[in-house]
Amino acid sequence: MAGGRPNPEITQRRNKIAHDADLVDGDLKQRRPIDEAAVTDAIDWIERIAPAIAHVLDDEA
Repeated sequence: MAGGRPNPEITQRRNKIAHDADLVDGDLKQRRPIDEAAVTDAIDWIERIAPAIAHVLDDEA
């Protein structure tokens, strides 16, 4: 995935965390699982997008 493109997996997971407390549907005690690959993908995407955001903000200042 290119550095600046949205990452729908991160967005969907964030929404589940924010709106559903990241709980499995119908279970108030069990959180959704997350595997190492998903975490690594999210970190990689953030590491690529953060410098791009900083660059844009620096250009606007």
